Amino acid sequence: MPLVYPPLQEESLLFIGLNPSFSDRGFRTILADTPYTNVSPRKFFHWRNRSKFDIATAIAIESVAKKKYRFFAKFRDISDYMEVPWEHIDLFFYRQTSQKEFKPIVLQKDRVNEFGGKQLELSKSLIEAARPQIIVVANALAAQVFQKEFDPKFDEELGCHVMALNEQSVPVFLASMLTGQRAMDTYSYQRLKWHIRHVYGRAIRR
Repeated sequence: MPLVYPPLQEESLLFIGLNPSFSDRGFRTILADTPYTNVSPRKFFHWRNRSKFDIATAIAIESVAKKKYRFFAKFRDISDYMEVPWEHIDLFFYRQTSQKEFKPIVLQKDRVNEFGGKQLELSKSLIEAARPQIIVVANALAAQVFQKEFDPKFDEELGCHVMALNEQSVPVFLASMLTGQRAMDTYSYQRLKWHIRHVYGRAIRR
């Protein structure tokens, strides 16, 4: 099922996940009371629709999802807390809700396979294009992959990882999911928010 990103918010707080999920019911809930209420997500994103796939509609649906999907609520919350715009991408672009079923598609013995590597080339291009001020990898498996593939180094002074990107040093927070069944607890989330804002303030003064 195709995944098309809207224009990226540059110089933002960039949240990175593992891969996009897909729920027909979830999409229908998100699209309710929008100009896309009558779009059938399962038919629209199906491979058989590739000759009629409307990129403009796909981009509009992704934009609506960012505003209404509760998965993004914590990202908006941190963005408001910091008064910094936010953006979100995934490391991989294969729509699959079950992480257990998704993992062997891109990984082999915890190493990225050829298919996963090709997808990472795309996500690396997106990250470079976004020119983020701070990166938060909000998924435990995505954090493991990110550390292996991007090789950020832990900064003892800032208390988080840092990576070179576009000739700049960008703070990186490797974390677990912020929402869902495996989300971090309330107090860990509170500390993460504080830590991100604290590092942001230190980083821009460097």
